[in-house]
Amino acid sequence: MARGKSIAVGLAVVAALGLSACTTGSPTPQTADGARPAESKVVVEPADKATGVAPASPLKVSVSGGALGDIRLTGAGGKQLAGKLSDDKSTWTATEKPDFDAEYTFSGTATGADGKPLPVNSSFRTVKPRVPVTVSPRVTDGGTYGVAQPVWLVFPRPGVRAGERAAVEKAVTVETTPQTEGSWGWIDDENLVWRPKEYFQPGTRVTVRSGLRGVHFGNGSYGKNDYTVTFTIGRHQLVRADTDQHRLIVERDGKEFRNYPASYGRESDPKLVTKNGRYFIMSKHEQYFMKQFEFNAHWALRLSNNGEFIHANPDSVANQGRNNVSHGCANLSMKDAKDYYATALEGDPVVVTGSSIDLAAKGADFWAYPWDKWTALSAVKR
Repeated sequence: MARGKSIAVGLAVVAALGLSACTTGSPTPQTADGARPAESKVVVEPADKATGVAPASPLKVSVSGGALGDIRLTGAGGKQLAGKLSDDKSTWTATEKPDFDAEYTFSGTATGADGKPLPVNSSFRTVKPRVPVTVSPRVTDGGTYGVAQPVWLVFPRPGVRAGERAAVEKAVTVETTPQTEGSWGWIDDENLVWRPKEYFQPGTRVTVRSGLRGVHFGNGSYGKNDYTVTFTIGRHQLVRADTDQHRLIVERDGKEFRNYPASYGRESDPKLVTKNGRYFIMSKHEQYFMKQFEFNAHWALRLSNNGEFIHANPDSVANQGRNNVSHGCANLSMKDAKDYYATALEGDPVVVTGSSIDLAAKGADFWAYPWDKWTALSAVKR
């Protein structure tokens, strides 16, 4: 009886094993510890038949528990986009962006953990932007600028929607040699600015790399262009504008370089006072017509978006070095203004002292912000 029972139990076990094999098909290979690995699976981003895909979106193929073979991402006319396979062959990522409003197909193969081939076959269509927007920094490739020069990106109206700001900010990098601490700040929907914590060191090389093409700005607007721009920081030249002593003193590399008599904004009117604070030269103009005053200013250097300049004004020469009589600008004689203009670079810092009112930290007066307030304007929280 005992022997008969053993035979019966053995037959039952065999029957059970046979039933299990029929249900699951061929057994899954086991790992060294006897565990069964997870089933291999190919995942493609974006999903098959996806539409409205932004060109800046991740485009990749990955496989779990296996290896990818030759992966191709092909557009119209058979053009293949470049890509990179990870060292462990588990992920292929496109390194080239697709065009707008175009059809693309992933193809290729992968090998599962069981050694069997897994097909890669998926397609998607990129978005057709309502408004393609060209954005570039307000610097010239190969140019030389002063030690306070920011990287300033201007987005045409309606600008960048608040929810898209972080993605836009991450798409542009600033590289400096030597390394310089800095941060992006949004002063409004249309202006994104990177400035260093302190002034640049003379000779610093700054490279701006934009990956904005295909990035969504909101309201159907997308970045149209990518670019790389490199500029250099020149000598350290700083202007000390002393409104109390009525002097404009130029320092180069820490030593007095020029010293001019000047007239500043009249103190009798708070709206016209030249305010204390840190400015920088935004732009240079041999002639600039000030429409509000019907005045053609010579040798004009813009200090703010509020209409403040350093410029020549023959009408205030008698007061230069003695009284402040202007509408807020720093006035020099024609000779002195031309002489200073020839020494100045965009990005040179200008520090105003001696006034009764301080410059507010707002708008395009980037250097008026204390560092903690400036970094708070970044959409990417660190």
